Amino acid sequence: MWASIDVMKILIVEDQERLGNFLERGLRECAYTVTWVRTCKDARDALADSAYDVIVLDLACPTATASTCCGSGAAAASTSRC
Repeated sequence: MWASIDVMKILIVEDQERLGNFLERGLRECAYTVTWVRTCKDARDALADSAYDVIVLDLACPTATASTCCGSGAAAASTSRC
């Protein structure tokens, strides 16, 4: 019997269509579950509907900061580096 593998859920917040399409397509090809939104409001709505393992946030997006898009928990996480 095959073991169940959890698929990582990724939220992309990117206002530029070409880059958003590129990221979404590439991550889907790598078998990730991807949600792509273009605004901080849409990001907040997506986060209210579902939990994500990773958020890819365009910091150059108008009004995009981790706290405005994703809440205070994400703001703290965005300051840490690998």
